[in-house]
Amino acid sequence: MSFENIILYDVNDLYDIEPEHLGDLERIDRRDMTLAIIGSRIKNHFRGYESADILDCIVNPEVFRESAIYLNLQLVFYANSGSSGDYLRKAEYYALKYEESLKRALEQIEIDGFETTGPQLVR
Repeated sequence: MSFENIILYDVNDLYDIEPEHLGDLERIDRRDMTLAIIGSRIKNHFRGYESADILDCIVNPEVFRESAIYLNLQLVFYANSGSSGDYLRKAEYYALKYEESLKRALEQIEIDGFETTGPQLVR
C-alpha cells in the first residue's frame, strides 16, 4: 500500500483530544495535508536511502499516528487563530507535541530492507 493511501487516524480521534473546541471550527479534517508533511519529513530524514520511494517501504506506518493527530490539530487551530488568542496558543502547543512525537516515531520506524538502529542513520 502506498503511503498516501494510509489512514493513520480517524477524524473522531481529533474530537477525543479537543471535544469542546473542534465543534465550532470548520475544515477539521486535514489528513491529506498531514500525510504530505509527515511524508516530506520522513524523506528528509532518510535522504540518502536508495529507493524509488522510501515512504512505500515503511513497514510500520502506525508509529506516525500520534504525530499525525497532533499535526492535524496544530494546522486546524493555527488556521483559526487570527494570530492571537487561545487558538494560537493551542496551535503552538500542538506544534511542540507534533515535533516530540515525530522524533519518537522516526526512532521507531522500520523500513523494508533497511536497518535502522536509532534516531540517526550512519553510513
